[in-house]
Amino acid sequence: MKHTLQFALAVIFLLSVFNEYIKAEQVVFSEIHYNPKGDKPEFIEIYNLTATIKDISKWKMTDGVEYEFPDFNEAEASRTFLKKWERILLSSVDEKTLREAYEIPASVKVYGPWEGNLNNAGESVVLEDKNGVVMAQVDYNDDGRKWPIAADGVGHTLRLINQNRGSGYWKNWGVSLAPNGTPGTGAAEEEGQTNKIISLGSIWKYDQSGSNLGSDWVAPEYDDSAWAEGPGIFGKDGASNKMPDPGFQTPWTTGGKYTYYLRKEFDWGFPYRTADIKLDGLFDDGIIVYLNGKEIGRNSMPAGIIDWQTPGIRSEAKYGTILETDVSGYLKTGKNVLAVEIHNMSPGSSDIVFGADVSISTIPPDLSNLLVLSEVHFGDDGNVDWAEIHIPGQQQVDLAGFSISSKKDFSDRVILKGLVDAGSYISVDTDFPVQDNGNINLYILSGDTVVDAHAFDRDLGEESFQSYPIGKEWYGGSGNTKG
Repeated sequence: MKHTLQFALAVIFLLSVFNEYIKAEQVVFSEIHYNPKGDKPEFIEIYNLTATIKDISKWKMTDGVEYEFPDFNEAEASRTFLKKWERILLSSVDEKTLREAYEIPASVKVYGPWEGNLNNAGESVVLEDKNGVVMAQVDYNDDGRKWPIAADGVGHTLRLINQNRGSGYWKNWGVSLAPNGTPGTGAAEEEGQTNKIISLGSIWKYDQSGSNLGSDWVAPEYDDSAWAEGPGIFGKDGASNKMPDPGFQTPWTTGGKYTYYLRKEFDWGFPYRTADIKLDGLFDDGIIVYLNGKEIGRNSMPAGIIDWQTPGIRSEAKYGTILETDVSGYLKTGKNVLAVEIHNMSPGSSDIVFGADVSISTIPPDLSNLLVLSEVHFGDDGNVDWAEIHIPGQQQVDLAGFSISSKKDFSDRVILKGLVDAGSYISVDTDFPVQDNGNINLYILSGDTVVDAHAFDRDLGEESFQSYPIGKEWYGGSGNTKG
């Protein structure tokens, strides 16, 4: 009887522990931006893993940062509840500031600001319910051996790789596939992210001379230095519809003109698998859009060849989607040029209008196995004088757009060039200084996206560090295996 009672008590204890664990894992931290790049604000994404609505009134962040979720308020009842499968954001700043800093779906609830700051070196972060029961917890750090250094000040976020496999295990945490992560959308990072590149009030260069510019003006290298420039919205409106903010800021003249030309340069630093561009705005009467010299779409224009005297076929400007199209073959890493031509219905028309909010949605590539760091070597002066990179995949890799750097701001990046066969190794000459304590971080980059990164601690005067299996374990010692 005694043993039976002891067994029963043990079972009850284990079940209680198990139930508490399951309860805690019903809600997880799914993304953490503890050391953003530049002046971007910190944030934590909280995810309800279940189909059960959670009452989060008076829940508290107790470790790491301090915040208490609001009590029930009938006027804002929805903010007291975490809906099934819902993601919410908690930040170091107010909602408006966070939304200005990141692309966040309008439906995602934002809370904050919290008190304190997330520790850049790592710490325990804990969320408790109003009764003090731990609902979510993670102990992160920036050691570079278990936890990824790409989340420590170079733009990427920590993300929970598989939400159903435990948030407390370091192997289940990686970095976002692209800088700034996907606040509020979590695993949708695999499906895509959107970046707004141009707003209605952005400055464009333009030509309203009514002259025939031919076709050269759409090319990225075209010299538009003599063009005027100004902020949108552009034109002159004789219609009765109301202009959206910011309204007309750059006036255009009418009379005797069919075509108006605009050019806007922008930088793109994110690699992608596919890319779609969307122009939301208004135009009058017809529009054709080009990206890097290639037409990507037209609206209210006839099909076929267009010239400088082709009339548009619509006469009313209302805000809406102008065009949305795939630009995967046209969008480049680095400088891009968006060119727009607006066509009047007739040279005697009294109105002409253009203004656009432009965004690009991409599906980021999984670059983690495209290039990997395989060996680093230290010269007589103690600096890293070369680094070796391995191509582990089954296809040849064009190194255009890739680089290697040792600084968090990537200011010392060394550009990579050439085509490298699958399975090959390449050595890149560098001159990266090691810190006084022997530490150095190395980042392989595609644009500003970290492809691979490792932290090294040269505390025994090692000549080199070598990885085996490649990209997995690192060993330091004398000698090297260059090439």
